Amino acid sequence: MYLQVGADVSIPIDRIVAILDARALSKEPVTRAYLERLRGRQALRDVCDGEVQSYIVTDTLVYACSLTTATLRRRTHESGWAGLFDNEKW
Repeated sequence: MYLQVGADVSIPIDRIVAILDARALSKEPVTRAYLERLRGRQALRDVCDGEVQSYIVTDTLVYACSLTTATLRRRTHESGWAGLFDNEKW
């Protein structure tokens, strides 16, 4: 199963480690510095059609996405991967 994240990009759901809210991350200087390091190493892929709303962390890359975490949650539920967002499983 794949998660469609925009810009004709689909990510295998079983490769997703975390889906993070961009607004929450942007408040922390340490996180901003980490994202800049990822950009420098070309490990941050921008798949935005607009403003970054979320970051999708996989085992190989981090994707900057214009979809909200709520939309991504809905899409994972629709594809049968509802457990991806169950806090009890982490």
